[in-house]
Amino acid sequence: MVEADAAELSKMKQINLLHEELRKWTLDCSFQVGPILVVDDPFTIDSGLMTPTMKIRRDRVVSLYQEEIDNLYKGIAQ
Repeated sequence: MVEADAAELSKMKQINLLHEELRKWTLDCSFQVGPILVVDDPFTIDSGLMTPTMKIRRDRVVSLYQEEIDNLYKGIAQ
């Protein structure tokens, strides 16, 4: 097994665990959680993805990961 494949498999396991936990937590809720994107880089003030008061700068996160986000929703539509 190639190391990159192992990392991708590990990421898929993380995503599957997150989906399972979220499904349990939201079982009786009127909303659903959409697709999840797991990224390796932390959101920090230095990277510009968080404010000094530790709020996520959603516009910057979306612009940085737009292609990956689009691919997540393409997978749902198919």
